[in-house]
Amino acid sequence: MLSVVRKHIHSLFEAGAFIKALGAITDIVLGILFLTLGRQTVRNVIAFIFGDELTEHAKDPFWSSFIHGFSGITVSVQHLWATIFIVYGTITLIFVAGLILEKFWIFPIAITALMGLVFYQIFHIFYTHSILLTLSTLYDIVFIWLVFQEYYLQKHKPLQ
Repeated sequence: MLSVVRKHIHSLFEAGAFIKALGAITDIVLGILFLTLGRQTVRNVIAFIFGDELTEHAKDPFWSSFIHGFSGITVSVQHLWATIFIVYGTITLIFVAGLILEKFWIFPIAITALMGLVFYQIFHIFYTHSILLTLSTLYDIVFIWLVFQEYYLQKHKPLQ
């Protein structure tokens, strides 16, 4: 009975990791597109994904100070967003690869990073009331639980 539960948890973990990898690839592609698309198109995409919260006039204090902190730099906001998407997607892919390849040192790092992201997402939900962000946050919480379960199961796997 316990081995059946372990197999189901492992299958859910693999499916969750696959979904995370698809999301990371999407982030990288969006970042590359942001480097090549026109300024107005990028603004429309960001407004569609995040609402007006992540524009130059963000209400969220974190993003507002982040955007204004880069206002004196010659890199455009479009390139900044491209960089954010590419870096975030790349880091996520590295985490997913490490998790799938059972690199045990990455499990606690991934859990900690995802928990930090979830705390920020919860903070941001209070500003945006975004259903998409809420669903993404709930998925991340479930995925953190699956990563923790997989880590525990792999660490306590019986010797064969």
